[in-house]
Amino acid sequence: MNGIERAAGPRWRLLVLIMALVLGIVGTTSVVLAQAKIYRCVINDQAVFADKPCSEAPSVEVLLKSSSTYRGSESATPQGSKRPLPSRPAPKPDRAAEAAAQQHDERCRSFARQLAQIESTMRAGYNAKQGEKLRDRQRSLQEKRVAERCRS
Repeated sequence: MNGIERAAGPRWRLLVLIMALVLGIVGTTSVVLAQAKIYRCVINDQAVFADKPCSEAPSVEVLLKSSSTYRGSESATPQGSKRPLPSRPAPKPDRAAEAAAQQHDERCRSFARQLAQIESTMRAGYNAKQGEKLRDRQRSLQEKRVAERCRS
């Protein structure tokens, strides 16, 4: 063993020990979280979910499909449930947002029409002065289209 290996030995062992402790703590915590219980109670004709049994109403323990449902990766429908959990009503369409989207689409279509017209004129032929104007207008429209975030 040379001097470098001797100096790195205790550090390496300490690093391995720390990693083992961290993995042990993380593993224990995930097992505890995976075993968390959820109780469903009905209070005033409303379903209420809690981590403790309800005192004022009879409660039923709900078994979830997996602990990953807490992160939203699966459906939150309890196992053995006869009906899905009530969902939120769909949000009402925002008329202002719809109007803005329509205006955006119309501007994008206008840019596309104007660019197509310029390209058609450029294919048909032009003199030097017209070519400079066409290229300037084309560049300007392309910049506006990018600023408007139009799709190609």
